[in-house]
Amino acid sequence: MRLEDAFYISNNQLDRFYRSMRLSGEIVTDTVISNQCCLKLIVRFNTNSCDLCQDIVFTYLKEYSKIIGRDNILFFGTFNNENEIQQYRNRLDQLGTVYNISKGQIVNDIESMNTPYLFVIDEFNRYVNVFIPEKNNHHILKDYLDSVVKIL
Repeated sequence: MRLEDAFYISNNQLDRFYRSMRLSGEIVTDTVISNQCCLKLIVRFNTNSCDLCQDIVFTYLKEYSKIIGRDNILFFGTFNNENEIQQYRNRLDQLGTVYNISKGQIVNDIESMNTPYLFVIDEFNRYVNVFIPEKNNHHILKDYLDSVVKIL
């Protein structure tokens, strides 16, 4: 089984997922990223994620957000309270949109690693190009983002 296959979600699953996501108490509809014309880069993290790993990803995204486009980058974070949400929104607002995802809302093996990871949602609503950055290999993150630029 390919890694991409393990992250496939059907349209019905995607609809349920997005209908149940919460953004400051508001329900986020499935139109957030399931728009068939556009691929989106998703940065998934939680406040327990390695701080250095997050900083590396966010620093590289400052450079790449102008190329990829703010509307094409979504940050899916899991936060403990409204203050954390606001701190991350203040920090990342110019790079993309920050969403609060409840713990357990995304189910895959990577979630338990407490490390940020990136992926693209393709036009078929599949997770593709899943990438787990390594804090000691920054150039691999740059290579990954270069490859994302080519497909978005």
